[in-house]
Amino acid sequence: MKSYFYRCLTIILFSIAAVGCNKSDNPTTGNGTLDQQIAACSADIKEGLNDPNSLEILSSKFLDEKEGSYRISVSYTSKNTQGGRERGSATCGFVSKNATQLDPNDFQNGIRKTENDMSRLHLR
Repeated sequence: MKSYFYRCLTIILFSIAAVGCNKSDNPTTGNGTLDQQIAACSADIKEGLNDPNSLEILSSKFLDEKEGSYRISVSYTSKNTQGGRERGSATCGFVSKNATQLDPNDFQNGIRKTENDMSRLHLR
């Protein structure tokens, strides 16, 4: 009886672990489009950082927008001017679901560009 219980428990735990490994947030499976979009978004985020080399991505996910926009959300940490780490987040819009090019007409990208320009001019 105990061995039956342990076998069932092992099967249940293995099933839960296998389901937990599913990458359901990825808009494409197997071709790395989300990874390429994260890289493009990271490059854009780095433009506004005091220490671009300090960027560390904590998490990312695909945002399923109803109005037809294709965005990912990225949480990150980076070093501030005193060398301490601070958390941040950004949303990057793309031309299409499988594109790696940022959408110049996406308002999230426009806000980040404006903030970066203000930072370069020391207005922020």
